[in-house]
Amino acid sequence: MNYIKYGHHISYKNVLKIIAVYFVIFIPVLLIRYPDIRNELKYFIVTDNMVQTKNYFILQYFGELYPDKPPLYFWLLSFVKNHFSSSFTAAAVTLGSTIPSFIITILSYSLFAKIKDEKTGFLIGLSLCSIPFFIGTSVFLRMDMLMTMFIFMALYFFFSIYFQFIKNNIINRFFMYSFIVLGILTKGGAGFMVPVCTIIVFLILENNLKFLKEIHFFRG
Repeated sequence: MNYIKYGHHISYKNVLKIIAVYFVIFIPVLLIRYPDIRNELKYFIVTDNMVQTKNYFILQYFGELYPDKPPLYFWLLSFVKNHFSSSFTAAAVTLGSTIPSFIITILSYSLFAKIKDEKTGFLIGLSLCSIPFFIGTSVFLRMDMLMTMFIFMALYFFFSIYFQFIKNNIINRFFMYSFIVLGILTKGGAGFMVPVCTIIVFLILENNLKFLKEIHFFRG
């Protein structure tokens, strides 16, 4: 870890620039787009059924069981349906996709600013939020961005612990493993496999698998 330069911090001016990018690009796209018939309407129907039956664990689609996805994302949609029904689509996409993508961008900026330098971190964050695919998934009603946020937050805590940006204590380890659980509850196995495989492969490349013991990996 001698190649890491410690002590770099993010600039709030650059955070404001990233916020400006979201207001200029993401928000207008979010407001003018139309729902996707193939995917988003299915989520609307599953959410309506959950709200009407108040059954928050058994998902149904036109009266049939819908076991394709875990329930956490639909809990979020149900909350939006109950409190923002008049602007359901925009509010659901904002909470379920746009805000998670913003958190990913800011944490990317923060992590790489600490690992490398502030300028590099900002360029990485800015490059990320300007990728067309990233923009598209940030304004679309799907659970991918929410799951990605939980995966990234788990890895953010792992790398912060590994590079000693934060303490390797039970609280930070609890957050790391909790975000993996939330990723699983959002979209299933990918929420587990992506962070776990990333951690293991990284430690193999670092020739430091013993670090798994330090973060109580198997207990976690």
